[in-house]
Amino acid sequence: MWADSRRDEHALRAFGWFRGTLGGSSSKASLDRYLTFLSVRQTCKHMGVDFLDFLRSGEKDIHAFAESRRGRGAGHPSAN
Repeated sequence: MWADSRRDEHALRAFGWFRGTLGGSSSKASLDRYLTFLSVRQTCKHMGVDFLDFLRSGEKDIHAFAESRRGRGAGHPSAN
């Protein structure tokens, strides 16, 4: 239960930052884009994948990207 609470609090803080940046107003479309971006960023962080490297790669599957990096000594922290 604690892990979910920390994860939820982190997500709420990120959402608060987003709303504060926009002055409290946003469209559903912009919120959806932001939350997708945040989800990808957090997944990369959790998997030990460099977020910018993933974006630059053009890969659409974070797991496949992480696997390809493991072979080169990068990727999930357990691979190091």
